[in-house]
Amino acid sequence: MAKEYIMLFDYALYNEDTGEACFKPKMVGELVRCKDCKHTKDDGCGAIYCKKWDRWEMPEDYFCADGERR
Repeated sequence: MAKEYIMLFDYALYNEDTGEACFKPKMVGELVRCKDCKHTKDDGCGAIYCKKWDRWEMPEDYFCADGERR
């Protein structure tokens, strides 16, 4: 599986003549989905529990700023 990253698009260089914008992204960190996070556990039936947020039924593809890869 390919890694995903959180990117920050702070500013753009804008060409007023052509209307084109050029963004220079900055990598902030790795994005960790709930299914891969050390703060979650799976009950074996597809329900994911997040210990950090004390919440059941976290979607597999959900993520948060506190995610840490197992």
